[in-house]
Amino acid sequence: MSHSRPPATRSDAQRARLALAEADWANLARFEATTRDPDRPLTALQWLAGAALAAAVAEHFTALAAMTTGTAGARMWAEEATRLRDTAARYELAATLAEPQDSDHVAHDAA
Repeated sequence: MSHSRPPATRSDAQRARLALAEADWANLARFEATTRDPDRPLTALQWLAGAALAAAVAEHFTALAAMTTGTAGARMWAEEATRLRDTAARYELAATLAEPQDSDHVAHDAA
């Protein structure tokens, strides 16, 4: 995922939204670091957690785009939100292809 950081914001509402986005972004970056270890494939639940993080950041960026309508930054926020929604969709697809967790097998066997 190669996302650029959108432009600086100015209003208190924008700064507050950006703070939330940055926190979720940091969690997403940590998640993405785990996807690079070929010896530890992710489970479906882990991929879904990553998809939720990407979708959360996309929502923050969509809100920031709405707050900056009519500015050069609005387009960048919107484009980044689109990229993150695409990332979330890819992670959801990876979840459907991932091996289930051992607890998923136990629950299925018990049924």
